Amino acid sequence: MNPNQVSFTSIPGELLLGILAFCNALDIIHCSQTCRSMHELVQTSPILQYAIELDIAGLCDTSLYKSSVNFELYHEFCARREIQKSMVGNDSLGLPSRTFRFSEGSSRQHCTGNALVRIYGSEKVTLTSLSTFESWTWDIPFNKRYKRFRVSPNMNIFVGVRTPENGLTSDGPIYLDVFDLKNGRQHPLAGSSCFTLTESAGKQIVFAPIIRIQNDLLFVWWTQCTPTNKIRMTSIINWRTGNWLRDDERSRIGCPRPLAQDFLIRQRFLEENSKSPIAIEVQMRTSRPQSGTDYPTVARFLFPSLCVPLSHHAGFFNIQINVTESEDLRTVSSTASRKFISSPSSQLVCLTWGAPSDYYTLVTHSSVFTNFSKYIPEDQGSDGSLRIIPWDKWGPANTRLLRTDCGSDQIHGNRLMLLNDVGGVKEILDFNQLDVARDKHRASSMQSQSDPHLQADSGTTFSVKFLQDIETSLPYRVIFRSHDRTPSWHLAWILREDIYSLSINQEYDEVKCYEYDKVVCAR
Repeated sequence: MNPNQVSFTSIPGELLLGILAFCNALDIIHCSQTCRSMHELVQTSPILQYAIELDIAGLCDTSLYKSSVNFELYHEFCARREIQKSMVGNDSLGLPSRTFRFSEGSSRQHCTGNALVRIYGSEKVTLTSLSTFESWTWDIPFNKRYKRFRVSPNMNIFVGVRTPENGLTSDGPIYLDVFDLKNGRQHPLAGSSCFTLTESAGKQIVFAPIIRIQNDLLFVWWTQCTPTNKIRMTSIINWRTGNWLRDDERSRIGCPRPLAQDFLIRQRFLEENSKSPIAIEVQMRTSRPQSGTDYPTVARFLFPSLCVPLSHHAGFFNIQINVTESEDLRTVSSTASRKFISSPSSQLVCLTWGAPSDYYTLVTHSSVFTNFSKYIPEDQGSDGSLRIIPWDKWGPANTRLLRTDCGSDQIHGNRLMLLNDVGGVKEILDFNQLDVARDKHRASSMQSQSDPHLQADSGTTFSVKFLQDIETSLPYRVIFRSHDRTPSWHLAWILREDIYSLSINQEYDEVKCYEYDKVVCAR
């Protein structure tokens, strides 16, 4: 049975669960149509409770968190319940399934990456891997609490931002706890059990630090206030050694220096007719840095939803950006204008992409704003157009073969399987072998190139791009796929394991990645 050809809302719940169990047994629960139908069905049916009891779909599996159609449902599900592995056997339909027990509790519970984190008041933290079901438990120092926390994608470390019980504006310091999950112990970083991010003498922490883990590096963004200034700080720590990166090391890995800034963003998107300009108004309020401190006055910006198909503008349009420093309302950057000519290689022009955040990054074509060219993803064409890489230029990289009955696109680690509508594997891409930044595309194949299941449609095009993390500005790759060389991309996979949800707006060709309700990457 092909789920793409079935109306799930018209079949009995037991049969639906049987289909899901079958998919789960084959490790193909990524099937997008199945997930979407399940999501739609549980809105009006008590079938969800039945699914919870049997856990046929493996609802808290991290693969489901990468599907935008069921993210909201399953996040709510995971966040309310503790998961304990109890048995592996057959369900009531005689199909193999995994069974879990769920218990309600008073603790705060969150699914993060491939882990379930439970925080019991101010006393204890329990973390459970949803892949191996290993558990770690440790005590929180009395009268402290975790305001933010993160688990590394490879389940190596747990990082928690520990704050005083009476909140972020208290007189006590903020601590950063790092637990080594290989042994369940608190990591002895730099000879201490935790980092003291700041002492409170004459300062005030205005919100808990934002933390992110990438490889061995731990990125921390935090803001402190003095009576006359508000400073956004960036700290980068090698969590294995406990060393804090110096400025020169920070520059080598492409991380920004600390910024003194506070933005008020107001945007206007005008598209009344084919020649209307796109105007963006930016009102920026910056606090004056102390003398001798190297803070940039104008940092980087990010504006939402400003990707415009050129076909809407009869061949050209203008871009205008005004930046005003609110302290004295002095214009620090005049307007810039540029005409774009529509061509097959430039179907879409993006001024910037993403969503509002407390940290802004300007990412645009070099032909528009040369002053910001260093923030441009490396795969942009020299003329500012989008680069589309034909599939036949470098061929398939067949590293894993999986035949399923679901017409869908699946991702396993760094491999993307593109499936046709009848379940035959079309292509398998190994992202480790893509090197778009230097325009070299290597591929290897364990199967014959003549295998019809590995041949792409003649009209299929690919674009492998570098996105930028909103907080770190570090690049990571995303692959877009389009049929018939149309500018409406219908597939995008981002090569980062802690992205929980992906949203694609086909009309404006925008892609956003979500971590809970926070946008963490953008195009």
